[in-house]
Amino acid sequence: MQKQIFLSFFVLISLCSIKPVQAQYGHVDHWETAIYASEVWKYHVGLTPPDSNWNGRFFVDTAWASGKGGIGYGDGDDSTVIPKTTSLYMRKVFTVLDTATIHAAVVSADYDDALVVYLNGFEITREGIGKPWHEPKYTDTADYEREAQLYQHGKYDDFVIHPNAITNFLRNGDNVLAVQVHNIDSNSSDMSAWINLHFGMKDKTQQFSPAPKWFIRPPLFSPTTILPIVKLYCDTTINDSVKIPGTMQVIFYGKNKIHDFGASPNHYDGRISIKYRGNSTLQFPKKSFRLETQTSLGENLNVPLLGLPTENDWVLNGPYMDKSLIRNQLSYKIAYKTDAYGVLTQPCEVFFNDYYIGVYYLMEKIKRDDHRVDIKKLNPQDTTGKELTGGYIIKRDWTFGLKKDEFFMIQHQKPYHDYVQNEFIYYEPSADAIQPQQKEYISSFFKEFEEMLLSDHFDDPLIGYNKYIDISTFADYMFTRELAKELDSYRYSVYMYKDHIDDGGKLNMGPTWDFNIGYGNINYGSERSELPRGWMFNQGGSRMFWFERLMDDPKFANITQCRWEYHRAHIMSDESINRIIDNSVAELGEAVTRSHYLWKTLGRYVWPNYFVGDTYQEEIDYLRNWVLERVHWMDINMPGDCDMEDLSAYEIEKQGIPELLMYPNPSSGEVTFETKRNIVSIDVMSIDGRMLQSNSQLWTGTYSINCTNFQPGMYLVNLRTDLGEVISRRLVIQ
Repeated sequence: MQKQIFLSFFVLISLCSIKPVQAQYGHVDHWETAIYASEVWKYHVGLTPPDSNWNGRFFVDTAWASGKGGIGYGDGDDSTVIPKTTSLYMRKVFTVLDTATIHAAVVSADYDDALVVYLNGFEITREGIGKPWHEPKYTDTADYEREAQLYQHGKYDDFVIHPNAITNFLRNGDNVLAVQVHNIDSNSSDMSAWINLHFGMKDKTQQFSPAPKWFIRPPLFSPTTILPIVKLYCDTTINDSVKIPGTMQVIFYGKNKIHDFGASPNHYDGRISIKYRGNSTLQFPKKSFRLETQTSLGENLNVPLLGLPTENDWVLNGPYMDKSLIRNQLSYKIAYKTDAYGVLTQPCEVFFNDYYIGVYYLMEKIKRDDHRVDIKKLNPQDTTGKELTGGYIIKRDWTFGLKKDEFFMIQHQKPYHDYVQNEFIYYEPSADAIQPQQKEYISSFFKEFEEMLLSDHFDDPLIGYNKYIDISTFADYMFTRELAKELDSYRYSVYMYKDHIDDGGKLNMGPTWDFNIGYGNINYGSERSELPRGWMFNQGGSRMFWFERLMDDPKFANITQCRWEYHRAHIMSDESINRIIDNSVAELGEAVTRSHYLWKTLGRYVWPNYFVGDTYQEEIDYLRNWVLERVHWMDINMPGDCDMEDLSAYEIEKQGIPELLMYPNPSSGEVTFETKRNIVSIDVMSIDGRMLQSNSQLWTGTYSINCTNFQPGMYLVNLRTDLGEVISRRLVIQ
């Protein structure tokens, strides 16, 4: 049975208001058990409501029944059988001699169908019912069905308790663990409640009973990781509209190095501003963040985080619905090799106010910058002449909630097929910075381009679409979207940029963004995006009609086919795709186990999953098989005919069919260049322009340089030909 899950990790959305304590996961000496599920509990069957203070320390429960756990009915494994009911309330007193020796706490529970757990009257965890800190009524039912596992030879679910709960709620002397369990409905055939409480001790001190043999140390308490560690702190509640001040600490010794969870920050330790980011993903308990690195005065601070180029605007993306954790990573690694500007990422493990929140990816926020989308900056005074021509970044996305002056709509008397009118958002310059003349210019440019696409002479080589767009970026953008077959392709999270006239003045697609529901990870839509067959560019509706119209031109289709064949022999080959998947999984290491242990999404339906694997390996196998079947389908069905003799040498170079190969990239040592051009020199420079290595030697074909001594990060490589031309590439050392 598929089970929908929306875990209510209330600490994520509210513990900003609690002052952080210096408690980290790891460094537990040993584990002990304060409460065994099989002990005698006080309980109340929810046929009537309990007293309002039933879960507190001072409630007198002498009128409640007593019985050994587990308590329930219908599964044949309950030690205490109760009448059929919608809810059950349980209490257990335990004694703590010294809270100072307790470092961590875990509740191990098997239940049917939902539960809320309290420590001394304070909620410490819940699953499957209602909202945090809103105590369910005795008649409330579970949000979804969960079958008990123990009677099926399954395991307990573990809930790691936030360190703040231990510090603030646990006390020396008598304490009360209180639990309410709720059924999916009042006529349910079964109910179960088996509850254990374990403590992780700081030293050899013993207060409680030994942990049972079946108890396995939670992976969250591993002392080290091979990923960078990012710790976020804030004193007020984060929202998705306005950034709030906070601080960030980063531990980073280099890729594939051992990082200690308890180490002091060595890479960044300073101020940030932060807010939630996303649209549909905001419904999930695992939030993604936008953040800016700042000086102590709150001004932008450009820093090179985790080996990524220097900047101040960042994204921490937390995959939740994507249980492989690598769908975005797969697409971005491919796009980095095919697109002019591909988003760079670095996986890391993140803590929020000392609470572990799993695997995230530090990502470059899309923006105009020398190290991001490197187009000419459009200043407010650039309102006339050629200075008005660029650069612009425009976004096709949701416009719900935006003011009318923040986007523009293009309307036509006769739309293309069944496509609706497109809306485009002013991204950079932003709506509050762009000047009226600039709005008029860029909206008119888009209008002219679309009118040309709709005309009978759209494919004219001089006055047709080729006058407006960089064809290579359109073809390569289409490949990354079609490869993932992501449902929102061509309609949401679509970025494009227009160059200044001195740089060609054309419209370019990209950088590409957002693939969490790609690669078959979706179960709705008439487009059947879950299947590795069929195109997305011709699905109509609110998508941009551009790509289907461009495919009406055999020349564009032929160029697309040529570029596809080239990429399939290189970055999109079966071998390359398998290597990216394998390397991405290996890079995450044991962090996968920790993250999934926390969020408990494996084996359960999370909107909008099409496939639900019981294990992480099953999720990876599904992704791998899906994408390989996808590229094989695209091989057979890609429009066009790649006859290189039909393309002049000028057109081959103009359409971006690569004139230079550089591999491997990223690299950790030797880098090889392959070209048919006559190269006279290769210069390797830092991002800030410092010459690090210069190689002067005439060569054609293949040449290699050694970058073993380079620090991890981004570098610029300039190759000069015998004709004085310079070919530039970005090189990542890891």
